Amino acid sequence: MEAMSSVIAAKDMLRQAKEHPRADAARRAGSLGRAPHWSMTMVTDNPNLEQLADCRESIDNLDSALIAILAERFRLTDKIGKMKATAGVKPTDSKRETGQLERFHECAEAHKLDVDVAVDIMTLVIQHAKKRQDALQDAAINPP
Repeated sequence: MEAMSSVIAAKDMLRQAKEHPRADAARRAGSLGRAPHWSMTMVTDNPNLEQLADCRESIDNLDSALIAILAERFRLTDKIGKMKATAGVKPTDSKRETGQLERFHECAEAHKLDVDVAVDIMTLVIQHAKKRQDALQDAAINPP
């Protein structure tokens, strides 16, 4: 249930990133009682730079959503690691990892994302989760 609410929150953040209103930088700077910063002036004078600012704001929102999703993923993998440690099951599951990598490959292709980049990133995420699970396993075997 926690994972579902996190996914819903992440989807909401993605929607907000796509729908955020454009800020009138010159008005905001004027309301603060100071001259606008050079980039604010350029943004209002140049539509391309205004779009650049909008895109960067969306990227910042997406980055925040990615971090929230990763945090939730690691909470779940930690929970799994604790269950495995309690049950005496090894943290590594080669069959599952192979299936995950195949799924990442398919998902990347479906979203027209460079497969190598997607697999590299997700492999790093899996490696980090395995390190965390190894530490949980060690703590269960050798309590402090």
